[in-house]
Amino acid sequence: MPDSLLTGYQRVLDLAVDILDNPESAPSTTIATTLASILRSNVAFYIDIGVESADVSAISFDRDPGAFRTMMTVAASHPLFQHYRDTGTHEVLDARTLLGGSLWRNHEIFSISRALLDIREHVTIPLGAMRGYSLGRSDGAYSAAELALLERVQALLMSLDRHQRTYRHWHTSIASPARAAEVAEDFRLTSREITVLHLLAQARTAPSIARQLRISPRTVHKHVENLYRKLGTSDRLSAIQRAHALGLLQFSDTPGEKTPRHIAPGVLNSNSPASKGEQRP
Repeated sequence: MPDSLLTGYQRVLDLAVDILDNPESAPSTTIATTLASILRSNVAFYIDIGVESADVSAISFDRDPGAFRTMMTVAASHPLFQHYRDTGTHEVLDARTLLGGSLWRNHEIFSISRALLDIREHVTIPLGAMRGYSLGRSDGAYSAAELALLERVQALLMSLDRHQRTYRHWHTSIASPARAAEVAEDFRLTSREITVLHLLAQARTAPSIARQLRISPRTVHKHVENLYRKLGTSDRLSAIQRAHALGLLQFSDTPGEKTPRHIAPGVLNSNSPASKGEQRP
């Protein structure tokens, strides 16, 4: 891989670290702009692909915004997006590779994109569940080295996407997000540790948490160790109880209910594997 692309990967890696350190940020626009710069693309955006339409945000485009909006009205019929919708696959693909050069150049979307945006090459980096980043440029097919870079970047972005979505879910589940943020800062809890805590409260195993956040089970166990140390606890149950007392987890609003919201009932059963530590982080 050329040095310039390796440098590009390092830029995305540095950006991911910054986003993890600032969980309240909305990183999609910064990511789109960074990808456009690294891949010499004229347009980059975040897209959520529906059955009939596509919701677009975080747009990095230096030309006519009206033309871009018009292009997005037919985005759902783009062959790349149709492919992901029909197959459920997550591989990084460019339109030229998917269809072949001749079929792509004769496709209606190619004609519309060239006429409206002067964009001839399209590539998409799926993040799962019909969402991801899409890039386009005026000339020069995306090379094998560039596609290989995007495959490496994809793994990083998918992990970041899972982390951000889980963190937002935790943030909306508690009574006082501002107070919780202060407590997290006081106890020096990272946003990654908070997401792991949130998933621990759902009686999730280390492999399950690892799959959710796209990290290794070993990394999950390390985060759990850090949580226990920082909260002054020694097991899952006491960590959850301590987190609730601090306002980091929220009890159910049901009168008389003593189970923290989102916590599976078995996690508070002293005979359960969750409380004994069997097959649990």
